[in-house]
Amino acid sequence: YKRLHPEARLLIRTDFHEEQTDLCICGALPDAPAEKGSRLLLKEEFFLAVSSGSPLAAMQGARLSDAKDQDFITLCTDKSARQAGMRFCREAGFTPRIVCECSDPESAQRLIGAGLGAALWPVYSWGVPRHPDLALVPVSFPDCRRDIFLVRPPSGGDAALLGDFCRFLQNKSKG
Repeated sequence: YKRLHPEARLLIRTDFHEEQTDLCICGALPDAPAEKGSRLLLKEEFFLAVSSGSPLAAMQGARLSDAKDQDFITLCTDKSARQAGMRFCREAGFTPRIVCECSDPESAQRLIGAGLGAALWPVYSWGVPRHPDLALVPVSFPDCRRDIFLVRPPSGGDAALLGDFCRFLQNKSKG
């Protein structure tokens, strides 16, 4: 968006405070009530991220319960993804054994690639892993997806700019 509109001034925050925020992109489980003024941007799928040496890496799809004996790695900075992952594991019949909480997806990739644990990986939010020793396995059960919403508080700033930016994000999420 900045390449198309260099005059736009954007402040990007990872924590949401309505009185200080013009726009927020946030994740929620599919049955969670939508925030007032929110629009569904996309449905984000979680994959099982494992070391390429794991027997799970060769599977075309796995039930999440296939990973119940794995150690798990999470991001401490993405509470929504962690809550979603915990719920998906409960639906699969187990509580994940969390052995590491990272502050960024890059660190998580290295740990998973080294065989230190598995993770539920939201590709849209955390990006496609680039680590050569990491594999993403589609999860066939349970349905491991969350909704990503665009929330625009009523007190938001420049209405024309925000409307244009929202349309840009919605078009990008479809492509």
